[in-house]
Amino acid sequence: MKYLIQNVFLIFSFNLIFAQDKLHDSANQGDTKAMLQIAENFELGINSYKINKDSTIFYWKKAASKGDPDAFYLLGVSYLRGFPLQKNIKEGLELLNKAADLNHILSLELLSEIYFSPDSSIFTQNSEKIAKNYKKSFEYILKAAQFNNPKSMIKVSKYYSKGWGTNKSDSLAIIWMQKAADKYKVPEAQIQMGDWYFTGEVFNKPDFKKAYFYYKSAEFNKYSELEESIWGNIGQHDLVQAQLFEFDQHIYTLFPIFGFDFSLRIDYNSVKFMVDKELYFKEMEESQLKKLKEAIEKEKERMKKI
Repeated sequence: MKYLIQNVFLIFSFNLIFAQDKLHDSANQGDTKAMLQIAENFELGINSYKINKDSTIFYWKKAASKGDPDAFYLLGVSYLRGFPLQKNIKEGLELLNKAADLNHILSLELLSEIYFSPDSSIFTQNSEKIAKNYKKSFEYILKAAQFNNPKSMIKVSKYYSKGWGTNKSDSLAIIWMQKAADKYKVPEAQIQMGDWYFTGEVFNKPDFKKAYFYYKSAEFNKYSELEESIWGNIGQHDLVQAQLFEFDQHIYTLFPIFGFDFSLRIDYNSVKFMVDKELYFKEMEESQLKKLKEAIEKEKERMKKI
């Protein structure tokens, strides 16, 4: 048994050394992915490497010399945060811009964040002054969205909706938000589309059927566990009864009403709703819809007094 364990250890050590040699050979032949893997090994002390800050920086810079956008990003972030490189905002921004020029999504997002709110960015707060620039911020996040990044699409929509760094345009806000909601099934985008259809904020009038569709889509994608908890604990009643609880930084008010379960979501003093999966608006009579809308309006007024 002793010799067996020794042989297994020798085989493992040989395979590990072989893998390390192969990785370094690839790096020496100009493979930037291998360079960055070696840098990560040294940075985190994994795969039998010992933590070595200087070696980490060496391989980042080696990959950057080959024009690798991930290397530009890693070096740029290191300069911005002051570790493991000495803090240098100018150098950090230049490196992030090099990565952004190569369509590096993380760099585009970070640059947009920095120029939108430099004082609150964890990378640039309490540093030499960076001027807030909504126009630059919008240009960076728009470019990221154009490369089909759903998170960036949502931000672009908000910029158009608010007129941050660009002309205000509800139609363009809808196009970008809808793309994130429909094509990429992002719950945040689906909820926003639901809110817009429910309130009629960016449309000529509310559309409750479409609002329901988007809320249910978001619930399916993100709130399945919450749904199980809700419908498992709330019974059906004819009277409006409310139970408040907090979930995912939102407040939900549950209403069993007219024999149907649905919820009003209280968020920043606005009221929205989600309908139980067993209920579809197409099956509701006009009178029921009218009563539902009246109940929602009454609840809005009640919440204002709280």
